[in-house]
Amino acid sequence: MPLDGGGEIQVEFLAPDEAAYEAYYNVIANPLLWFLQHSMWDVPRAPIIDRATWQAWEGYRAVNLLFADAIARQVRATARRTLVMLQDYHLYLVAERLRATLRRRERPTTLHFVHIPWPGPEYWRILPPGMRQPILHSLCAVDVLGFQTAEDRLNFLRTCESMLPQAAVNFRRGRRGLRPRLIVSGPPDPHEPASADYFHALQARRKELDLEEEIRFVFESGSDPEQGLTIDLDLVGDLYRTSDLMLMPSHREGFAIPVLEAGLLGIPVVSTAVPAAVEIGGQDIILFDEQEPPARLAERLLAWSRTSQVHRLRRRVRQNYTWQAIFQHQIRPCSTAARPSAPPQRRAARSPVARPAVEAFSRL
Repeated sequence: MPLDGGGEIQVEFLAPDEAAYEAYYNVIANPLLWFLQHSMWDVPRAPIIDRATWQAWEGYRAVNLLFADAIARQVRATARRTLVMLQDYHLYLVAERLRATLRRRERPTTLHFVHIPWPGPEYWRILPPGMRQPILHSLCAVDVLGFQTAEDRLNFLRTCESMLPQAAVNFRRGRRGLRPRLIVSGPPDPHEPASADYFHALQARRKELDLEEEIRFVFESGSDPEQGLTIDLDLVGDLYRTSDLMLMPSHREGFAIPVLEAGLLGIPVVSTAVPAAVEIGGQDIILFDEQEPPARLAERLLAWSRTSQVHRLRRRVRQNYTWQAIFQHQIRPCSTAARPSAPPQRRAARSPVARPAVEAFSRL
C-alpha cells in the first residue's frame, strides 16, 4: 500500500477459522468483555458462563494466537528493533504468546492500549479464573500498557493485586511483576571431570531457555569466568541472608549441611525428600519429590510466599526501606523537583560539585 509522501505500508491479512472468529468476536469480545468493562451486565442474572462460553473462549484464544504467531514471523523477518502496538480488548492474549514464542533478544517492544474503561477487581470476578488470569498475565507481559484515565490504571493495578496472588504491585510506580532469581552456589567438583561437563551443559541449557538473567552461577561470577570463582564462608553467609529460600534438589545427601546452615539463619528450606533432609527438617521444611512437575512445585512455593508473614515483611523492607529504595522513591523525586531552572552553562558549572554526592548516595 503506497503512501502519498513516499514509502509504503505492508498489510498481512489473516484468515481465522470461521467458527473460531464468530466465537472470538461475537461471544467473548462482544458482548462478554465489552459489557464487563463498561459495567453493563445485570450481574445477578447475566452473564451465564456455561459450556458454550468456554468453547467460545477457545475461539478467542485461537484468534489471539493466530495474530501473535503472525507478528512473531514478521519480527523474525526483520533485523531492526521492532515496535508492536496492540489495541483494545480483542487482542488481550497476544503479548504473552509473543513473550513465550520469541527469545529475549528477538522480542519487540510491545505496547497495548485499552480503549475502553477498566473496572475494579470486584467486577472482574464475573469471569472465572481460567479466563481472567490469562488476560491479566498477558497484559502484564507488555512493556507499556495504556489506559484512558488514571482511574482505569489504578483499577488495573488493584485487579492484578487481587486476582494474581503471586503479583507484587508497586502503586507508586504503576508496576506489577515477579522476578525470581536462582543463585547456584555450588562449584563443579575439581576431582570429577564429569562435573565440569555437567556444569557446561547447565550453562548451555540456561542459554537455550533464555534464562541468563534469571539464573546465575557463583562459579562464573569472577573477573575471569574461565578460572571460576570460589567464595569464603562469610560470603556464603551473605548469600543465605539475602535469599528468600534455600533450594536443595539433591538426588542424595550425606549430612545435609545446607539444611543446618539455612536453619541457623532462619531461611526456609525447600528440598527433595532425601533421608538427611527429612530427618533434620521434618515438618518444618518444604519437601518435594524428584518426579513432581516443576509447575506444581512453583505453585506450592508461590502459595508459601503469599501466606508467610516473614517472607512478606522481608520483601516489603527490601522493596521500600533499603538505601537504594529510599533514594529512588523518596530523595530523587525531591531533588528533581527542587532543581532550579537555570541556563545550561550554570548547571554545567555546578555539576562537578553536586553530582558526585548524589551518585555516591545512590550506590549505598
